[in-house]
Amino acid sequence: FEPVWVNLIQTGSNGLGSTGGWWAGYLYDAEKPHIKRQRFDNYGTNHVWHVKDRIYKVQVDNSRGEYRFIEVGDRYCINSRFSAYDVTSDLYDGMPSMFFVHYSGDITFENFYLYGTLHLGGDIGMCWGRINFKNFNSVTKDGRLTATNSDTIHVWRCKAGITVEDSHFDSSFDDNINTKGQTAFIVSKIDDYTYQVSRDLNYAIGDELIFFDCNNHKDLGHAFVKDFTTINDNSATITVDRVIEGTLLTNETNRTQIWNIDSSSRGSIVRGTTFQNVRRFAYICRSANTMYEANKQIDCGAGVQAANEIFSNGSEAPFPSSFTHRNNYIEGDALGDGLYPLDVQSWRSLMGDSATIDGFLIEGNTFNIPADRTINLKAIQDLYMFNNTLICNEEMPQYTLPIAIMNCEIKMIDGVNFNYKTNLNAVVNIAGCKFDESNIKNITVNEGNTTKPYYVKQ
Repeated sequence: FEPVWVNLIQTGSNGLGSTGGWWAGYLYDAEKPHIKRQRFDNYGTNHVWHVKDRIYKVQVDNSRGEYRFIEVGDRYCINSRFSAYDVTSDLYDGMPSMFFVHYSGDITFENFYLYGTLHLGGDIGMCWGRINFKNFNSVTKDGRLTATNSDTIHVWRCKAGITVEDSHFDSSFDDNINTKGQTAFIVSKIDDYTYQVSRDLNYAIGDELIFFDCNNHKDLGHAFVKDFTTINDNSATITVDRVIEGTLLTNETNRTQIWNIDSSSRGSIVRGTTFQNVRRFAYICRSANTMYEANKQIDCGAGVQAANEIFSNGSEAPFPSSFTHRNNYIEGDALGDGLYPLDVQSWRSLMGDSATIDGFLIEGNTFNIPADRTINLKAIQDLYMFNNTLICNEEMPQYTLPIAIMNCEIKMIDGVNFNYKTNLNAVVNIAGCKFDESNIKNITVNEGNTTKPYYVKQ
């Protein structure tokens, strides 16, 4: 047959065609309603030919060599993002997301059902007050594979956190909930207290800022906004209340970045909610003072990531400090390699760097899922873990790390109920951490299993 080009746009700085087009697709399991478990979940779309009717031939490109995962009978779902039928590729002109809430607050979505959207479910940005979701349902019907083509609830640069309660999220092509700020870099230093920066971070007088050295991953200090002038979204001038030593501007990668703690959805609450069949994270969070409690995660590509999503020259928000992850239930088989049910880390943190996440509590959770790491923790000070249960009925490699803790200050691990089919090296694996061994206790292993309670790498 002769090729007929169909709506193919490949643009965007990341090479993934972020502004539209049939730029990527995903392998879905032949029978189960989720993306196949594999190391990389997307296949770039190079060419599309129209065969007849609704039949197309698609040429995919995956330079990572992951074709071995493809099997006859698999479903291939193409994410058209903004470009589908008569919808334009312009975010606002085409209005591809279901709803937008900007510069607002004190709004509640209740008894809400979302069955399909070409991009985000809700775009929540620059808000001054809390946005609430109660009995919010993003679900599929009529045989559809996806409810949203990107994040279901995407929250950026907001003063207050969101509340999500008693809700249900199913079959998202990206993250279910994403709360974040964004990053500004120092463009020029006017004096010891005043800087021109690269982005309006929704500043207000009194906001708490973090100054972070991109070269050595060091928290240079915190300061509070005394005055500011917004030039445009890509530039602002800020005056802070104290001198921050060590701020620098040398090149694109070796410079000081700034996060606004008070414009990163601080104080978000996600409670009593079910997440299932999501391509990526049930919840990705870069927001301080967050509570994630009594939720269910079923067959998600990954679980909760309290970390930055895009490991580029600039991260999207400050550290997810003072986070509570309590009484959640996680199970499934959709987890991708290198993605974890619970992943906590600061941006580009390396062994020996400062433990910059200040306070994290993991309590009363049940993880019933095969993963090379079930709980992955990096760069946390004041880490507490109480009464968590880990279950795995599949055969796992001996080098599997159920709980991996690196470069942290461990205050207490009291109570791990470990029930695995496979004998592993250790339940808790510790490297480069500060801790007192008397504060690591009550790690019980199922009968007949020879896995050690914990192992410390010197």
